[in-house]
Amino acid sequence: MIWDFGDGTPFSYETNPLHTWEQAGIYHVCLAIISNLTGCQDVMCLYITVGDTISACQADFNFLVDSVPGNTNHYWFIDSSTGINISSWYWDFGDGTTSFIRNPDHTFADSGTYDVCLTISGQGNTGYCSSSVCKSIITPAYHNLGGQVFAGNFPINNPDFTGDTALVRLFKKSGNRLTEVARANFWEYGYYFFIDVMEGEYVVQADLTPESNAYTSFMPAYSGDVPYWQQAQSFSLSGGDVFDADVVMSALPTMENGPGLISGQVVCIDNSLVDLTERIIYLLRDGNIVSLSHTDTLGNFMFSGVPLGAYTLRAEIAGKYSDALAVNLTEVDNQAMLLQLNISSSNVYNIDDTDSFVNAVKLFPNPATDNINLSFNLDRQTTLVSEVYTATGIICLSETHFCPNGENKLTINVSSLKPGFYLIALKSAQGAILLTKKFSKI
Repeated sequence: MIWDFGDGTPFSYETNPLHTWEQAGIYHVCLAIISNLTGCQDVMCLYITVGDTISACQADFNFLVDSVPGNTNHYWFIDSSTGINISSWYWDFGDGTTSFIRNPDHTFADSGTYDVCLTISGQGNTGYCSSSVCKSIITPAYHNLGGQVFAGNFPINNPDFTGDTALVRLFKKSGNRLTEVARANFWEYGYYFFIDVMEGEYVVQADLTPESNAYTSFMPAYSGDVPYWQQAQSFSLSGGDVFDADVVMSALPTMENGPGLISGQVVCIDNSLVDLTERIIYLLRDGNIVSLSHTDTLGNFMFSGVPLGAYTLRAEIAGKYSDALAVNLTEVDNQAMLLQLNISSSNVYNIDDTDSFVNAVKLFPNPATDNINLSFNLDRQTTLVSEVYTATGIICLSETHFCPNGENKLTINVSSLKPGFYLIALKSAQGAILLTKKFSKI
């Protein structure tokens, strides 16, 4: 009887031996028997697992395509293989080039379909391990995107040079998510352009730089002529170049001077990485933008010379949702300082949703003679706008209300209205209709 324990130690001739392996691993143990009487012999071998061992390694990888305009057919490859003591990575990109880096990046010279293969190997307690995997990659199409930046009715510096420069940002859109992929300054006749942009949906934003002569005269805008990223018109790059993605910046209203002061800081409550430098803060009244400010490197902002009244603050950062922070400046308290304006990557504020945070609504008396009352509950303080419409949609009355958290009652004087049927609408400071009620005036 002969025992071979597969670890290079001397054979054992005992019937039931005891053996200790120096290292964990998988060993090929064999037992040979020989009959001294008949001379017959036989051998049996088994693989014995000793100690903590690992399963065989398995090659796998992920890849990402570079979305920065101009970086055509550029990919990042990320090793996601499983196993311990993997020490070698061999990449074959299917175009005649290879790499031995664990997480390489690679640019394909030509567009097309490529079979990219990764082979891993290593020597561990379990012995030699090797595994390969291949994945097919189809490179995307690329097109050019451009248009003009308008300041009011005319493109900047067109037909005359006005001394303005537009900072244009390009965002790739995926569902409700916007990711900035490029930015550049443009000034020649209002034209902007981005070359070799990967196919997909895009949104453009334009803002005048601080050095521009009209820096304080026009509001930043997204594709089309809207100030908020949720309302932006997206452009599809799928079948060719697009050169009519114009952006129209509207004139910023002139606000009367007043004794009020508003200051604060933008804070991202979900701890996502956000550059808070030169971000736009809107000051709204009656649901309309009346002024704007840009943040410093720490996200601080300030409005001075503000008239007394009820306002709403809102941060405008593409892809981020902002709280609508209500501010009420009065003769007794004309300063609102050290405010915290929260933003988040998810719409936790329901700012742009029609789902109402207004509850337990009652309208009385109905019919009304001189005054009509609208009572409701709020789950947070905010600024609301009430509007009364005729049956044909003409606005008769409009008022802005600073409403605290909890129970509220608005009293609206309707004595000037002619007898008939009317609609009263309650809107958010951003103009979203929260509720409508019908009443009659007698």
